[in-house]
Amino acid sequence: MSRLKQVLEQNSQAREKRTRKKRTVMPVYDIQGKTITPEKRRRTRRMSIITILISMIVIFIYAPGVFMKDKAEDSQDYNPDITYDTAAVRSSNNVLRDNPDEDFDGDGIQNSEETSLGTDPWRIDSDQDGATDYYEVHVSDTDPLQPDELLENEQKNDDEAKGNRLGTPYKIGNVILWADDYASKAYGSVVETLNGYRFCGFSGYAQFPEEEGNYAYRVQNGIHSLLPYREEENVWEVHSGDMVEIHKEPLEKTVAFNLFGFTFYGGSNWATEILATILPDAGFITATSMMAIDADPDTKESTIIDITLPKYDPSDGSRFMMNSNTLNDLLFVQEAVTEDGNCVAVSLFNSKKGEYIGIIYGLTADGDLLVADPDTMEPSGVIKVTEKARKILDESGDMVSMEYFDYSGFGFDSLNGDRISFFAATGNSADSSLFGGTVSKKDTEAEADSNTDQSPDKSGEDSSGEENEEIDTSEASSDEDNSENIDNKSEDE
Repeated sequence: MSRLKQVLEQNSQAREKRTRKKRTVMPVYDIQGKTITPEKRRRTRRMSIITILISMIVIFIYAPGVFMKDKAEDSQDYNPDITYDTAAVRSSNNVLRDNPDEDFDGDGIQNSEETSLGTDPWRIDSDQDGATDYYEVHVSDTDPLQPDELLENEQKNDDEAKGNRLGTPYKIGNVILWADDYASKAYGSVVETLNGYRFCGFSGYAQFPEEEGNYAYRVQNGIHSLLPYREEENVWEVHSGDMVEIHKEPLEKTVAFNLFGFTFYGGSNWATEILATILPDAGFITATSMMAIDADPDTKESTIIDITLPKYDPSDGSRFMMNSNTLNDLLFVQEAVTEDGNCVAVSLFNSKKGEYIGIIYGLTADGDLLVADPDTMEPSGVIKVTEKARKILDESGDMVSMEYFDYSGFGFDSLNGDRISFFAATGNSADSSLFGGTVSKKDTEAEADSNTDQSPDKSGEDSSGEENEEIDTSEASSDEDNSENIDNKSEDE
């Protein structure tokens, strides 16, 4: 019986083998007509998943930084909730109308003539082309409202007359310069700030006094980075807008890592520097190469004094006669606050918005002005100050370097033509000759003469400073061929 059962099972299995149909896989083709095997399909799926994961990681790392930067920029544009005095627009116009024979900006053109010409009575160079309104109207016979290349052409003619070239070194203040191009040589300049030097409209090479230090660092967004250095010529490469600090010893480098708000620092080596290059500076996961002093808590402190209201007559229109944007004006305010402990009244004016009056009661570590509201006697905001310098053709046709400052805050911006006036102060600063009206041309020239030992000019836009000082090449560097080398590079570029 068991034998029969075994035979039946074998026959059944044989029939099943004969009748079993071989299962086949239907072929799948891609758009090129090539067969896609199951293994290739699985491999493609894995690559897609990996690509999606990498994309999500990249977005997670880099995208937040974009929004954080936008938010930071928006916060910088924040203006306190203040009220503008629109009636000041009429008051300013009345002051201008009632003083036709005055010269508010000290450029040699009376207010009445500036009004008829359409030039700015509070700005010596209305079109900002490097030539004063007086020079364009009475010397070059050009349009003071149409920018031209008078200054650059004058620089080229002056070099040709003196046998100089583009790369011939020259000195502004105590910095020796080699310009990359004639635009830098004609319009560019350098101004000394509280912490170093700021280059304005100038790109090229600079040599700093050795007694100040042997290492030059660019400071951008609070981060120090060593300037490119040409050892053979002992010069540093600079560009327009650079803020430069000089140090006697090299600064220690570090890399700051931030992981979801937790910050830690690593030594500077090839691995950490690669990470600092790859990872963003803002976001949830960041790495930033910096100097150790940038990582240390800022030890600099703001200067703050008690808020006191200076005595002034709001109906006195003399503050509308001034545009106190010279470095002398700024120096007066800094000394009044830091040395004398006095508050200073400031007027910010826009020809359409009107005026805002504040009380300066302190300075930030960077030199910006802390302002309080005169009605509430409470802090109301900050006026950001940027020291500037540029060259200009004065009324005699001389190229001089002038120093001034730009400002922004409370919805006002000097780059838009808005004015600033320091018109009253508490304590002994109230007796300053800066208050009470315009400075005559004669007084301005006397002030410039009294500052001949200061280089560059400290009297700002209202007076002429000294001309560029041409120097011997040997003074610029110990290598007598340095001027030739830098000159050749400038011409090649």
